[in-house]
Amino acid sequence: MHPFRAFLAGLGVVFGVGAVVGMLAIGEGARLESIRQIQEMGVNKIIVRSLVNKGSSNNSDASGEMGIREQDIFHIQDNFDNIQSILPITHWRGRIASQWFEKRSGYVLGVPLEFPEITSSNLIAGKSRFITQKDNDEVAPVCVLGSRMAESLFQFRDPIGESVSVMGEFWTVVGVLDHPADREITGLGSINQMIYIPTDTGLSYWSAPVEKGAVVQFKLLYIVIEDVAQIENTSRRLEAYFRSTHKDKDYEIILPFELMKQQEATQRIFTIVMASIASISLLVGGIGIMNIMLANIYERMREIGTRRALGATRNDILVQFLVESMMLTAIGGAIGAAVGMLLAFLVAQYAEMPTSVTPFSVVISLGVSVLTGIVFGSFPAWKAANLSPIEALRHE
Repeated sequence: MHPFRAFLAGLGVVFGVGAVVGMLAIGEGARLESIRQIQEMGVNKIIVRSLVNKGSSNNSDASGEMGIREQDIFHIQDNFDNIQSILPITHWRGRIASQWFEKRSGYVLGVPLEFPEITSSNLIAGKSRFITQKDNDEVAPVCVLGSRMAESLFQFRDPIGESVSVMGEFWTVVGVLDHPADREITGLGSINQMIYIPTDTGLSYWSAPVEKGAVVQFKLLYIVIEDVAQIENTSRRLEAYFRSTHKDKDYEIILPFELMKQQEATQRIFTIVMASIASISLLVGGIGIMNIMLANIYERMREIGTRRALGATRNDILVQFLVESMMLTAIGGAIGAAVGMLLAFLVAQYAEMPTSVTPFSVVISLGVSVLTGIVFGSFPAWKAANLSPIEALRHE
């Protein structure tokens, strides 16, 4: 009899369920993306990064060095257990050019042979290869380009076998490296935007890198752990060592395993908060349902009285109004779930944020919408069931 009024009553449930599904999808997408990025860093690794602040040259030691040094690597190799391998990365910054295009400034990294594995990167198909032990032994002037760097220097040309000028020296391109998610290396930039060379060759051409007036032998140190269960103990030992030997705190220890645990805890809080906020819309929708059902009882007293006079029991009246309330919220919940999935799609499409609609979030939202109908429809249904048949029939 009043479809528009019923539609308005269910609108609160539509928005409530839509908000719940949408918020949970955004939260779940952010959680999965964060965990994926942390997993790519490797939960079996400890990352040590050199820190160089302004005015570092005044705080450096007698050698003018700051950050991770060669003696640090030797000490860790000789005195630490539970370590499978140590992978140092050094870096330079300067002019990079091909015969077609030029970049005034870019990062050149001296990296270990295992760099593609430790960063989950791939060589682009073809004749691509990465740096080999032979390249290091022979101090070969070869390099591997990040995929975006290759595009900047060569556009659509095949760079393999071509030469590039790196800080005044010519290097032969032997490979192109690509990270599918365009991941960044802490403190440097995108993996796909750099050039990779044999560390020994770089050190033979140029001196150790200088950053803000201080010599930084190694920018990053990837320490691969044998037993992940003991990774936190190893991390604490590393922290104690660096704290005792680097008084200026020119280092940072990053523990992906710990980051993952922190991220999961933070994400749980975020999801609970978002779901709670969205649930307020469901509460408002439930109040709207109660309001419309109370109005229905007032308008349909003669119907209730007639049914009771013809033999309907109180339970029959109770079930009738409860079913109506549940139908309103169930239909609103179904529409709301569709709206929530559409919201998640639009966010992923236009805001470029990862989203993930899980069956659990849809089922729980529909279940909550039906529960809302039962909770907020119970009082109106009880009130209708307890009307006196004679008083209901006499109502004008």
